[in-house]
Amino acid sequence: MQPYINQLLQDLNAAQNNLPPPKDYALLYPNHPAADPQYDGELNYIIEWEMGDEQPMEDLFGISADALPPVELLTDEQAGSLCDAILNLWQAFNILADYPHKVPIKLLYQALRNYWIEKPVSYTSAGHLHLEFCHYKPEECPWGLEYCTCKDLAEEWKKNPVQLTPEEEAYWEKGLQPDGGWVNPDLLDENGNFDPDKLKSFGENDEAESLPF
Repeated sequence: MQPYINQLLQDLNAAQNNLPPPKDYALLYPNHPAADPQYDGELNYIIEWEMGDEQPMEDLFGISADALPPVELLTDEQAGSLCDAILNLWQAFNILADYPHKVPIKLLYQALRNYWIEKPVSYTSAGHLHLEFCHYKPEECPWGLEYCTCKDLAEEWKKNPVQLTPEEEAYWEKGLQPDGGWVNPDLLDENGNFDPDKLKSFGENDEAESLPF
């Protein structure tokens, strides 16, 4: 098994150099609000975030999911080496994995392997894509209750629930940030400032679009 692991590690390391060729998303989607010439290309990353296609990891990285051995066949040392190689590869593609740092190495490898097999991802050349393995339901946590950290957040939320004002709730419902950040240009006045009156009618206009931030 070790010779196979050595070859797989080489393949994973080499795949870091196989980044997808850049795409001109402003050219592909010229009618996207963020492609407006007034932004001089500074918001092209938003078009990429919103319009980038998801694809299986094996297609993105060029390594079949079948190449990753079942965890039962690995020693702790082998699982650790593969975890490091996978995480380094993901980071080269601007993909970051969020997981408890005290989780056993074989449990981590199993989660990384499952994600590789089951979940498509969208490559972005700017910023980072964060992969979460737990969805804040401790009873369904892939790490088990012993290593689950979201259960602590759930308990904290119960003790100190977040209170939003009606205006803040309206922001979040529209995909905006109450404390600033990028806002759909359709919601700005002629001076480039956010117009609350436009937020009230947002969604009534079929041409209005909500963009990520």
